[in-house]
Amino acid sequence: MAEMPMPKMGDAMEEGTIVQWLKAEGDPVKEEEPLAEIETEKSTVQIVSFETGILSRILVKEGETVPVGAPIALIQAEGETTAPAEPAEAPAAAKAPAAKVPAAVAAGSASTAPPPVVERHQPEVRAQNPVQERLRVSPLARRLAEEGGVDLARIAGTGPSGRILEADIREHLKAAPEPAVPAPHPAPAPAPVGPPAAGDDDREMSRIRKVIARRMTESKQTVPHFYITVDVDMKEALALRKRLNEREGGTPITITDMILKACAAALARVPAANASALGDKVRFHSRINLGLAVAIDQGLVVPVLNDCQSKSLTQIAADTRPLVQRAREGKLQPQEMTGATFTISNLGMFDVDSFVAIVNPPEAAILAVGSIEERPVAKDGVVVVSPRMKMTLSADHRVLDGAVAAQFTQQLKRLLQTPLDLLE
Repeated sequence: MAEMPMPKMGDAMEEGTIVQWLKAEGDPVKEEEPLAEIETEKSTVQIVSFETGILSRILVKEGETVPVGAPIALIQAEGETTAPAEPAEAPAAAKAPAAKVPAAVAAGSASTAPPPVVERHQPEVRAQNPVQERLRVSPLARRLAEEGGVDLARIAGTGPSGRILEADIREHLKAAPEPAVPAPHPAPAPAPVGPPAAGDDDREMSRIRKVIARRMTESKQTVPHFYITVDVDMKEALALRKRLNEREGGTPITITDMILKACAAALARVPAANASALGDKVRFHSRINLGLAVAIDQGLVVPVLNDCQSKSLTQIAADTRPLVQRAREGKLQPQEMTGATFTISNLGMFDVDSFVAIVNPPEAAILAVGSIEERPVAKDGVVVVSPRMKMTLSADHRVLDGAVAAQFTQQLKRLLQTPLDLLE
């Protein structure tokens, strides 16, 4: 009898909610066959069975939320005749071999009882260093240690079997004489809201909104932002887009597609801007993976368009449309929301003149794009009216200096003003 655990569908996931069971108790199931739909902090996704057999028992009902790694169902393997055992009062998390877990499901590791700390359910990640391979470290703790330059061999873990937890790393950083990231000044206490007035409606934050609130607060407190704004003449870009979209049977091109292609080309020309902060290190990425902020009812998600350094404008347009559609429908897979090296947030369709965005760590920068509007400008001593668009780059000063950021925005502006280069 195998236990099906609540899988970990992304780094930020700590718990999941069963939205719908696609199989009933007693139904036959096949390996890799969809078993249920779960809701995570970012989307609703299908999970698949890692066994062929019978869905013997459903342990978590629709609408219930459990931590990553907690058992959600029992599957009687094909040919197994043992009667289903009664689940213990505190059932163990899944212990199925890694080879049996399909690539689409990153399941959490086992623990002997549901612990109060969600980290204990998370899978072990083996480091390349042989010394670290012998250490038991949670993924969050390992990532925090890498960012803070902490030697894991010097940490005494407080988790089960000496496992190093995120709290252990934070305690070590707190006690260190020279922390990798200076602690931010404490924010002033918020003013009391007071009792609700008639008609007020207090609502629980959605999971996505909670993740946004936590990550953006951490970013503003720990990342030294600076900003560069450029004003772009979009006359030629609009004319090229019109010509491209008049082609019969061609892929429709949007302004966002052109901005994505221009960013990819500009990052290729200024590779220092395609980087991430990793504690005392900076990682310069060989791939250009562009995140695109998409507004949904629950908040904001950022699907990722991978390997844009090798994609044409038409390929980017063809790949972006279904990706955005899945984002709006809440059907993005975890791998479609991770790995971005640079992000674009476009509010031009909402008639926004300009705005600044918050860097999404560990990325070094994010581009905020405003609307295109007719404005008077001076050209060769004559005032003319032309379609203009403002773009503001928010950059992490730990990774980028002003000169590098300016070189990037200069290349970006040049590409959009001479857009035939986007067709290369």
